[in-house]
Amino acid sequence: MDEFETARDPLLSEEHKFVSHSPQSHPGRCHIQRASSEGHFSRLLSWRPLLGYSGAFVLAFLAIAGVTVLILERFAADAYPPACRKSSAVAVLPGRSSNTSFELLVWSGMGRHKSPLSDLHSFDAGTGQWHAERASSRGRGGFWRRITWRHPGRGPLPRWKAGTAQVLDNKGGLVVFGGDAFPAHGRHIYESDLWLLEFSSLKWRQANVTAADHARLPDDVGAQKMVVFGGRGAHGLLLNDVWEATLSFPNVTWRLLAPGTKKHHAAEDGGGGKEGVVPAPRKGHSAVLVGEPGSPHMLVFGGRDTQDYFGDLWLFDIKAGTWEQVEPSSRIAPAARDHHAAAFYHGKMFVHGGRSGVSYETSRPLDGLWAFDLQARAWQQVPQPGATPLPRFLHSYVQYAPAGSPDASRLVVFGGETLDNCRLNDVWELSLGSMLWSQLSPPHFCGHKCKMAFRGTEV
Repeated sequence: MDEFETARDPLLSEEHKFVSHSPQSHPGRCHIQRASSEGHFSRLLSWRPLLGYSGAFVLAFLAIAGVTVLILERFAADAYPPACRKSSAVAVLPGRSSNTSFELLVWSGMGRHKSPLSDLHSFDAGTGQWHAERASSRGRGGFWRRITWRHPGRGPLPRWKAGTAQVLDNKGGLVVFGGDAFPAHGRHIYESDLWLLEFSSLKWRQANVTAADHARLPDDVGAQKMVVFGGRGAHGLLLNDVWEATLSFPNVTWRLLAPGTKKHHAAEDGGGGKEGVVPAPRKGHSAVLVGEPGSPHMLVFGGRDTQDYFGDLWLFDIKAGTWEQVEPSSRIAPAARDHHAAAFYHGKMFVHGGRSGVSYETSRPLDGLWAFDLQARAWQQVPQPGATPLPRFLHSYVQYAPAGSPDASRLVVFGGETLDNCRLNDVWELSLGSMLWSQLSPPHFCGHKCKMAFRGTEV
């Protein structure tokens, strides 16, 4: 379960969707804050909660690139899988060999014993093998080895519940925003920084952040943008404001799209939506990008406050800056939850896993798959024939388009936490067309208790 709560600010947050803040200059979280666990991944017009996860979500419109400061090396192709963890930052990139369909990058996350991880791994979907691009310590059988920093302190601090997005320009990269970070002294802090991990070089570049004059900032059609909603600030304050980041790495400009409220319930003002309300402040929700390029909207589902889990749906008009509460037309609906995975495909939002319960103390991980038809405004539980992932929450996920396909029709899931507080390091892929799961890498449970609890599922 969550060892720590994180802050959130478009410039400072976790479980949201974006970073550190100064009043009215950028999102106000304490230096950063998921979606969804969520969250959420991003491909042109597809959003992914940075939800992490720290509480808020990041939705990325376009792609971005960057560069960095680590000296990274690739090790043995048959390296042992990375340590079990939850809420890592992940991205999908084209395979670096002719027989590889894609590679999954996994960075940081929360390991066992409340231990943050700072390693970087890649998984080759073609061969089913893991590679330690950079490891913070030796692993089993000597497969991992420590890599030193050429420029100490220049890369992002290890963290979990960060907001993430994937860019698709000529280089491609993983954007990481905020989260619950761990400096050398060991005490966690809520971050609001923004970094880019360039795919071609596997190097990091930190963004130079400025605030925009809301009245003068042009629309910038075609610019790379990310949107952040909600999360938790450094002092435990839950948020429900919305921020947009215009990305021109290394420069990033923040602008406030919708102010938040101090109430933990829908407010009568402050949002200007059709229903005259705004969503309650929250963390652990998911957010996906819906609509056409000229009329982008953000669809938010679930999350929780300090006491209750949410099962509500909200639609945010990104251009108009207004909220509308979405009332499902069907009585059937998934349980209220947080830290789930979400993807939008062919008019439907798909939700997998998460955590739910009458209270936080009695909550349990979930394993169901649900679909919400935005036009019909109806939920439907999706049958899952064949093998399926273990129940989990705080799993990392990314939606991507297979080679040669214009549609982001696949959802890749990594790690998370399952029953008995056991963390995972397996990889699954869901075809959003056939609704069939494929296990790409089996779990290798960490710790005697979890190995005994899940005997028969580990390979």
